[in-house]
Amino acid sequence: AERHPAYAAQRLLLAASLEARTGAPAAARALLDQLLQAAAAAEAPSIEAEAWVRLLRGELFTGDPARVVEWAPFARAAATRAHLRGAAIDSLVGQAAHARGDLDGARRNLEQALTGADELRADQRAIVEMRLAWVWMSAGRTDRARPGLVAALATARATLGDDHPELALYRDKLAAVARADGDLAGALAEHDAALAVRTRDFGGDDRAVATTLLGRARTLLEAGQLATAAAALDRAEAIRVGAFGAGHRRLGEVALVRAERHPAYAAQRLLLAASLEA
Repeated sequence: AERHPAYAAQRLLLAASLEARTGAPAAARALLDQLLQAAAAAEAPSIEAEAWVRLLRGELFTGDPARVVEWAPFARAAATRAHLRGAAIDSLVGQAAHARGDLDGARRNLEQALTGADELRADQRAIVEMRLAWVWMSAGRTDRARPGLVAALATARATLGDDHPELALYRDKLAAVARADGDLAGALAEHDAALAVRTRDFGGDDRAVATTLLGRARTLLEAGQLATAAAALDRAEAIRVGAFGAGHRRLGEVALVRAERHPAYAAQRLLLAASLEA
């Protein structure tokens, strides 16, 4: 890598990917900033385009969908230079639009991502289909969300195998649909399956475990199991503090779930909701 700029950029891409998944978001962001410069210097447009995808994904994950939308034109320009249609970028912009409450924009971008089938592996296509189904869920259309999620899970399972940890993503979404339809037992069964595989493969302190615990706590609250739900929320909060720090906005999601069944948190919930919206 010291003598070949393109390999140096590839090395930074791998390092940033590892840091994003197992380390600190700030460290991953610093590596991605270096990567964008290295890819440009190496005249490696495909690596530059991938760097933009990773950068947008990181901003979305840390809770800044507005920045994803703002930076999308630069990412699409990099994709064009790499002779790509930008399906991965469309998918992330669709997810960002969804996070901002723009359901029409979310559907439009996700459907556009699906038209670039030559850029998407089967497992990547399944994720986009899952996100599109989740937009229908946000619109209150469980009748459209459930079949979309079931089909996406079937695609992912056929591609990745029956025991792959990524299947937990789909199970958590199916649990939410089951909860919305009043099937709390079915929702808990899906969450338990997701929690088991994530704990097995990532360890009990992984941030993905916290995400499942958060959804499981919401279902437990619906079932009136307040003490069990509180324990799950406490654990999810502790994991996220460890992953992101005590003042990070991702902790607001935990507080909002607490507020759903605890009137004493109502004022705090409104304050947090306003802060997240801002």
